[in-house]
Amino acid sequence: MKKTLRILTVCLLIATMVIGMAVPAFAYSTVAKGSAGKDVKTLQTMLNSVQNAGLVVDGMFGNATLSAVKTFQRNNGLDVDGIVGPKTWAALQAKYKSGTSKAASTLSIGSGRYKPGSLSLGSSYSISGTVKSNYKLTAVTVGVYDANGNQTAQVRTAYPGSTSYDIHKVDNYIKFGALAAGSYTFRVIATDASGTTKTLVKNSFTVKAPFSNNTSVSAFQKTALANWVKPVKAAILSVPGTGRAFGAYRTSSRSHAGIDYYVSGGSGTPVYAMQSGKVIEYISDFYYGTSAVAIQHADGSIARYCEISTSLRMGSSVSRGQQIGKIKANSLDGGTMLHLELYLGTASGSLTNSSNTRYDYVSGQYKRRRDIIDPTFLLNLK
Repeated sequence: MKKTLRILTVCLLIATMVIGMAVPAFAYSTVAKGSAGKDVKTLQTMLNSVQNAGLVVDGMFGNATLSAVKTFQRNNGLDVDGIVGPKTWAALQAKYKSGTSKAASTLSIGSGRYKPGSLSLGSSYSISGTVKSNYKLTAVTVGVYDANGNQTAQVRTAYPGSTSYDIHKVDNYIKFGALAAGSYTFRVIATDASGTTKTLVKNSFTVKAPFSNNTSVSAFQKTALANWVKPVKAAILSVPGTGRAFGAYRTSSRSHAGIDYYVSGGSGTPVYAMQSGKVIEYISDFYYGTSAVAIQHADGSIARYCEISTSLRMGSSVSRGQQIGKIKANSLDGGTMLHLELYLGTASGSLTNSSNTRYDYVSGQYKRRRDIIDPTFLLNLK
């Protein structure tokens, strides 16, 4: 009887030890192809660590994760079913905690061409440089970010699945020449199968417009008068010497920031692009129910067409002479006009700037960006 009791006690002790050892394995749910969530992310991280699986840690149990699981099961004497249950979790944890096959990531980028510096508006720039690691590279993001750190359209992500990647492979997708004048940062951010993510390149640069001082304004005006077209072809009311003129009184702290092509009863009058370019701003409610759109030209200058209706949106390409919208009556007094503003393109940021008090090319206060210029000369366009 005593012998039997001792045997039972020993068996109970062994069972308790086994259960205690199995607890870590049950810390995660059973997962298989089609599963998603944090446990799948943990699985992918462990597989990347213990067998350099090269998985994207996205929490999605797809074919790549299934293949890596089966490889691990095969190499560790487990049932090769692709299902990660208690036994597979236990084997993974044991190797992961022991640091098997775990080495510090050597993620880096070699010498190359990835420091644009200062570029002239419209200039191209070719990138190169090899990202390397002792683990497989799961993602390499290359591209241009704006002054606020937001991605521009010139950003591309590649998923190499190898231990090296030349960023020149995405050179064709990154168009430095399409960037507007302003300040930017060029970045290369990479992640490898160890779970390491590094910003390998963070280089600030500027895109400068060709105009930079008061003397060049006259040259710009001469070029515009020779090459641009009239924005409104209908008859307009007089502008100089009236409240429709640039600099006309609005309040004690603000003068009129453009000129008004006032068409009497002109709701629906077509408005045309004076020069080719790209839309860099769209405002759905600019003034009492009317919209505004700003187009940046190849030379960096910007024309802002206001108090209109338009179907154009950010990034739209526009041709010289193309109809870009129609004059729309405002809901305040029913006025029908094209309010036109002009900027030289030598500054960056929003065209409307209520706190600005410094202007490079005009005197007065306009609550606009500092590179605003007097567009009155455009009344001479043919």
